[in-house]
Amino acid sequence: MVEERGEMRIAGGIVDIFPPSYSAPVRIEFFGDEVEAIRTFDSATQRSKDAMSEALILPAREIIFSKDAKEMAISRIRHRAEEIELPRDARESISDRIRDGLVFAGIDFLLPLFYERTVTFFDYLPDDCLFILDNQNEIETAAKEFENEVLEGKTKVEQKRHFFVKPEEFYISFRELNSIFNQRSVVTLETSAGKGLELYTESNLDIRQDIATPHPTLPRKGGGEGEGALKPLADRIKDWRDLGWSIFLVCHNAGQAERLKELLEGYRLIAEFTPPLSPSLIKEGEGGVKDIKITIGDISSGFRFPSLKLAVITEEEIFGQRVKRRAPPSNKMEAFLTQLQDLSVGDFIVHTIHGIGIYQGLKRLKIEDPESSSGQVIENDFLILEYQGGDKIYLPVQRLNLIGKYHGMEGKKPGLDKLGSTSWEKTKGKVKKAVEEMAKELLELYAQREVVEGFSFSKGDRLFSEFEASFEYDETPDQANAIIDVLKDMEEPKPMDRLICGDVGYGKTEVAMRAAFRAVLDNKQAAVLVPTTVLAQQHYLTFKNRFAAYPVVVEVLSRFRSHREQKETLKKLAQGEVDIVIGTHRLLQKDVAFKELGLIIVDEEHRFGVSHKERLKQMKKQVDVLTLTATPIPRTLHMSMAGIRDLSIINTPPEDRLAIKTVVAKFDDDLIRDAVRRELSRGGQVFFVHNRVQSIAAMADYLKRIVPEARVAIAHGQMRERELEKIMAGFMNKEHDILLSTSIIESGLDIPSANTILINRADRFGLAEIYQLRGRVGRSSHRAYAYLLTPPELTLTEDAKKRLKVLQELSDLGAGFRLAAYDLEIRGAGELLGAKQSGQIAEVGFELYTQLLEDAIQELKGEKIEREIEPEINLKVSAYIPEDYIPDERQRLNIYKRIASVLTEDDMAKLKEEIRDRFGDMPELVNNLFRIVGLKLLLKALKITELSQKGDWIYIAFSNDTNVDPQKMLALVKKNPKKFRLMPDSRLIAALEKGKEAWDEARYVLQQLVKG
Repeated sequence: MVEERGEMRIAGGIVDIFPPSYSAPVRIEFFGDEVEAIRTFDSATQRSKDAMSEALILPAREIIFSKDAKEMAISRIRHRAEEIELPRDARESISDRIRDGLVFAGIDFLLPLFYERTVTFFDYLPDDCLFILDNQNEIETAAKEFENEVLEGKTKVEQKRHFFVKPEEFYISFRELNSIFNQRSVVTLETSAGKGLELYTESNLDIRQDIATPHPTLPRKGGGEGEGALKPLADRIKDWRDLGWSIFLVCHNAGQAERLKELLEGYRLIAEFTPPLSPSLIKEGEGGVKDIKITIGDISSGFRFPSLKLAVITEEEIFGQRVKRRAPPSNKMEAFLTQLQDLSVGDFIVHTIHGIGIYQGLKRLKIEDPESSSGQVIENDFLILEYQGGDKIYLPVQRLNLIGKYHGMEGKKPGLDKLGSTSWEKTKGKVKKAVEEMAKELLELYAQREVVEGFSFSKGDRLFSEFEASFEYDETPDQANAIIDVLKDMEEPKPMDRLICGDVGYGKTEVAMRAAFRAVLDNKQAAVLVPTTVLAQQHYLTFKNRFAAYPVVVEVLSRFRSHREQKETLKKLAQGEVDIVIGTHRLLQKDVAFKELGLIIVDEEHRFGVSHKERLKQMKKQVDVLTLTATPIPRTLHMSMAGIRDLSIINTPPEDRLAIKTVVAKFDDDLIRDAVRRELSRGGQVFFVHNRVQSIAAMADYLKRIVPEARVAIAHGQMRERELEKIMAGFMNKEHDILLSTSIIESGLDIPSANTILINRADRFGLAEIYQLRGRVGRSSHRAYAYLLTPPELTLTEDAKKRLKVLQELSDLGAGFRLAAYDLEIRGAGELLGAKQSGQIAEVGFELYTQLLEDAIQELKGEKIEREIEPEINLKVSAYIPEDYIPDERQRLNIYKRIASVLTEDDMAKLKEEIRDRFGDMPELVNNLFRIVGLKLLLKALKITELSQKGDWIYIAFSNDTNVDPQKMLALVKKNPKKFRLMPDSRLIAALEKGKEAWDEARYVLQQLVKG
């Protein structure tokens, strides 16, 4: 599949390509040699989006492997290697890769070898181009520093005896840069004490200060509207309007403009939309209501021009600084369980009828029809499944819905089942019995929730709308849906118990803050429970900043606070003087009392101990509960499947978020030095995780030695509270460059300027733990880097190698959900209500266990469970996906699974359209596959167990509870005895008409059975 820039795929008459100059990949559809259509497509779903009239395909790299270029590069490598006296094997290694057209790490530094001459940015500029240099001294200083770095790098590679091109062939020198400036027209901008042109304008700083100043009262339930946060702005606008001013309110997009218009209407101010902001729009006001205008534009700040009676106010001056974002990247809604495209030969699988086996590959079998006089050969794809004793099943691809990949415990291989034995049925029975016991407990919890009367929160008012509008980002679609779900739950009289699953940095905290604000508006208190002191402090600062413009009192209870401060906070909490309290398990102690608790927000609940969870369970009974988690753990997902907890998934990344580049590497001075310096050179900060308190001081000395210019700070859980708080606050304020810490930073720490993390002895961490640590970076629009440092390869255990490999592969956005599936294998699945990590899941695999649980709950609820028939179809027709249509075996497996799993004719039509869109017109063999699946849907609806063809007859076998009326069947046989016959074993057979396809005949017969 084409997912990243620089990739391409050819499938029949379809060419998919992702040029570097486009924000989305391009699909070109050919008819012969003619281009029939060009359109963009979504790299996640692979579905087409917008039509294009033309596409300009630029090279993805600066190095193009033409025959001449490769020969030139290889010749120059030989010459250069001799010049620097490198051994033959060192140069041949590079030459061989270039000869094969391979892109390898560091090839970009060989660019000059592929061209007669290379050019610089300045070569593209016209001769009469004017240079404007902003602070020439700083430019010269930066250029000299960079030149020194290049020369240092040259010295290093010389010492290591590595191949390199001459620096002067790759970079221009400082002297050359000066020469370029001397030959051109240059204007330099320097700070000056002199006066320039003066414009008598006023800034809007006072407006923002007025809006941000908390108001003495909040509108309370039943207490009227109250004063909103935008009242100071509304009063100003009314005054200006009465004086005949022109007032422009500038928003970045139409959605925010519409929201602002509605908010102003709440203050009896009518504004009109105008075209995008331009100088021609700005003129002296004519007075009147219509002189309040909302427009779309992008200016750095607003201003007031008293002499022209003009006021221009930006969105940021009203709602606070907004973060500008690039276009959203495409994102895939990852299934929690891995799909069949992740299935590899040797993987364990679970067949619902035959049990646990081993997948041995996809094979095409040719079967000669013995009843055919012309020697007809039927060709189809089968999955080979191996069982105990080497017995094999050849599973037709149309029945792929019967199997799933096995997930149990890593290190504990499941036993293979014996074909034909009763062992699998006994295992399923044993697990089913245990599941039924669990289901009873779950339903008791569910019943308790249903009967308890909770508090019904009011719907949002104008002040809540203003709070929403002041969010500095645009909500992602998933985030917006999660907010709607939470607010709707809070309005219900039943206590809320909702889980928000979202990857690190996907905006779960904003959902929590909206819920907390809704609680406070109704005179209720909110408690935010977090697993670590550091996270409590982080959330406290985040909440404090978000609620700064509103009279909401936010406090924190943690060991960062002195005993006296904690005592004062507890007193205020009990008296109702604290609206939102954030804390660790300290919040669960008996001396903590609330005047009117209405909402509990729990961050990463699975990290609390058993006793804390019991206390939480008591608190949960009558108040609304919102739980936040970064990776859904199996127990939590089970509860949502069982209907015990409601679930919202935020799986859309923020629009400017980039995937974290993950590197697994040996501990190396040069690598660490380069990684730190690269981050510091772009104004960022670095996390260095060293999870041993005893040797952390020695590691600090090491970092100071190899990167002496960096300011290093140490943080770990054994430090005094005040000292740790000071260090963390200092890092947030950019007083330190490197935070050397234990895994104390694992949860929730959000520092957008820190975009490189180095994790020492990454092999000693668990998979989910490293994933959380890696999530501390990449919280902004900058590319983030995670270095997983390990000792030499030979010392790593197999489990550690597997963990690090998984993390390197799962570096795409939203990988937390797929990570959870791998985590099932590494940690075990865990039971719903128990603390054991293996449970019954290891016996039957996660998917079947989940199905058994859902069935047990339905039965206990008294709901009727429809036992699905899985009909067997054996028609003498070839039906498969040819390799030249979908070359990749894993993709074919995935499509086969999706075809086998369709539930309705509508689903089938949509899937056919998707396949045609992605791979071109479907061959007849693939159409046959869909025809057979269409028959399967009919057979399922009628509860028919078998449809097969023998010679010129179609055979149909019925289940005991078939939906076919026996009277209709008898009437059909009586009406046309030559065509239909009823066999002694109750099978119906129908004669196949000459020249008619088997599936057409079968569909006709089934339709007759329905009609009668």
